[in-house]
Amino acid sequence: MKKILGLVTVFLALVAGGRAEVPSIRFDGETYHLVWIDVSKSGAVTNEYVRTGETVEAWTTLVAVRHWPEAKFGDAAGAWLKMIGPLLTKKVEAFKSDVAKSADDLVFEAWISAPDRSYIEPNLYRFVVEAGVPGVKSYQFAEKIVMTGGRGDPTMFAKRRNGRFGELAKMEVAVHLTKGDVARPEANTAIGNSMAQVPGVAEMGPDLSAEDAIIGAKQNEGGIKGRFVMVVRAREQKGTVTLLKSESDQRSPTCLTIVISSQAWAQWSAVLGRSALAKVEGKKLRVSGVARRESVLRKTVNAMKTESYYRTQIEIESPDQIEVIEP
Repeated sequence: MKKILGLVTVFLALVAGGRAEVPSIRFDGETYHLVWIDVSKSGAVTNEYVRTGETVEAWTTLVAVRHWPEAKFGDAAGAWLKMIGPLLTKKVEAFKSDVAKSADDLVFEAWISAPDRSYIEPNLYRFVVEAGVPGVKSYQFAEKIVMTGGRGDPTMFAKRRNGRFGELAKMEVAVHLTKGDVARPEANTAIGNSMAQVPGVAEMGPDLSAEDAIIGAKQNEGGIKGRFVMVVRAREQKGTVTLLKSESDQRSPTCLTIVISSQAWAQWSAVLGRSALAKVEGKKLRVSGVARRESVLRKTVNAMKTESYYRTQIEIESPDQIEVIEP
C-alpha cells in the first residue's frame, strides 16, 4: 500500500423502525450482525454491525457502513476529521490500497481516546466513491482497547491490522434502508434471523414526545425507537456520563433522561462549543435512539440503605443522535 497525505471524514445519521431479517457480514474471519440503522433527514445512512454477544452500546470491535448520497469525497472526509480532532492521540494517516478503485478511494487510520482515558479506539476508515452509487460511502473497522493504569495493549490490533486493512479496501456492501427496529442482541446470546418489531414505530412518523417515550418503553420490553423531542430541565454529571433530563427530578414518572457517553459529549462539545453546552438547560432537543425503561439503584439521604426506581432513558453514543431545534 502507498502512503499519501490527506485529511479525513463524516457525518453520521438518525433513525428507522419495522420488521425484517437481521443482515450479517463476514469480516476478519468473524460474523458481524446489523444492530443499528440510522437515516438522517438529508438521506445519509449509517449501518453498524457487531459480533454475537455484543451490542451497539457495549462492543469491543465494530464494523460500520455509511452512505452520504449528496456528499462529495472531501466534504465527508473533512467533516469526520473535524469531529474526531479533539480526541486524537496521534496524527491521522491516509493510505491508498493496491486495489483502490480510483483517487477517491482512501483508507485512514485514526487512534482516538475516550475523554476519561478508559480506552483507546484505533479506527481503520475507508472513504470511497463507488461506480454507479451517488455520493460517498465509507467502511469502518473500530476496536476498543481498555486502558489499565494509563496503559493498553495494542498487540492484537497491530497483529491483525494488515489483514483488516486488506479486507476493508475490498469491501462493497449495500446499506440497509429498512424502516425496521433492529434486534438488540443480549450478551452471550445469538441474534438469530429475525428482527424485533417495536409496536408504535413500525413506520417512522412525526416526532414523538417524552411522554410517548415513557409509555412506549413501559409497554415494550425492548423499548421504543424513534425521534423524541424534549426540553432540558436539568443536567447532571454521573461519573463519566452526562444526564440531560426533561424534569428536574429524574425519579418523576414523567421524566425522560438522555444518557450521553463521555466520548459523545466531547464530540458534541467540539461541534457546538463548550460555552453552548454549558447553557443546555432550557433548550429543546430532538433525540434519536431507543427509549428503554431501566431500573436504577440509589442511596437514601442517610446512606443507610438503597432504593430503586425505574427511569426511562435514551443512551447516546454519537453526537449526531442529538439536534438542538430551539437554542
